[in-house]
Amino acid sequence: RSDRFSVTALPEPVHLTVEGACMLSRSDSAWKLYAMLCGIWRIAGEDVTIIDAQGNVQLATGADGRQCELHRESDSLFMAEVGEKKVSAQLAHGGAELQWDEGTCREPVLPDSAVAGPVEVGSKSERFVIVLRHGQSEYNAAVRKTGKDPGIIDAPLTSKGRRQAVAARDKLGSLLSREGLPFPFLVITSPLSRALATCLAAADLDRWDCPVEVWPSVREFFSSSDDLGRPPEELALEFPTLAEQLKALPQVWWTVPAEYSSLPPGAAMLQAYQSDKELWHESGRRHRADRVADIIQRLRSLPWPAGRSCVLVVAHCNLLSDLSKEILGERRRLHNCEALTMPFNL
Repeated sequence: RSDRFSVTALPEPVHLTVEGACMLSRSDSAWKLYAMLCGIWRIAGEDVTIIDAQGNVQLATGADGRQCELHRESDSLFMAEVGEKKVSAQLAHGGAELQWDEGTCREPVLPDSAVAGPVEVGSKSERFVIVLRHGQSEYNAAVRKTGKDPGIIDAPLTSKGRRQAVAARDKLGSLLSREGLPFPFLVITSPLSRALATCLAAADLDRWDCPVEVWPSVREFFSSSDDLGRPPEELALEFPTLAEQLKALPQVWWTVPAEYSSLPPGAAMLQAYQSDKELWHESGRRHRADRVADIIQRLRSLPWPAGRSCVLVVAHCNLLSDLSKEILGERRRLHNCEALTMPFNL
């Protein structure tokens, strides 16, 4: 989960159990397979239960409880026979693949989390949401230095943040390769400048050949001056490759209390926030859960391709923390330009 463990200089088999989840401290593919196989699989209409008994992978099938040991043929392949049926288990397609006669079932690798339950090919468990927090912003840098809100509307990236965003492109490519995932079929970004700039630098759009959608719903929960946005026409001039989508945004797409909704964007709105911060913060908290629920529903309704597929969401610390809580069951607070892969089983 959020903790890290390492095990060294111990005789095989090595087992590490945290809250009932088998976790790994070795890169050996055989150990990955041990961890991924345990569970109940439904293959060709028959339930197959696999347990890890003192390092020996045991297989039990059907109501009669037939059982045998899966023999290790290599680091990434186990074989067994149950009556006239042949079973093979191997690492494939970035996860574990279990073949039971002509039936096949796969379970994806779930990094840094407990192994999910059994899935079937083409099920929703082959869908993944990759989230990326924006690079360091001028607000982030100022708060780190002074501890105070610097009063910057829609804070842009610092030079460090721009470097982080450029470096994130290679990191995302490595992540996709490591997880056995195809290129994203869609990139989603917040319309706050720090997210837009990160998105355009980090997403390899020419190679991925996928569209970008600007979703105001993935903006940050309002808590400081940098969460005040800018009008669509200003954003369109600064980010011309997304101009068409940005111009389609409402004139005020960020969080504003009803009491100040008639104010023009810019200095007047910043002054109103600075003079009545608690009202603005309360407005930001009020519909927090509803916004996350709406994001998940919109993700669920996307035209997901068959098989393993993913989307990339470029957004913000608190928003992504709440989103990870709903999807993974635990909060993950990401550093600037840190990425997280989440199986989307909802």
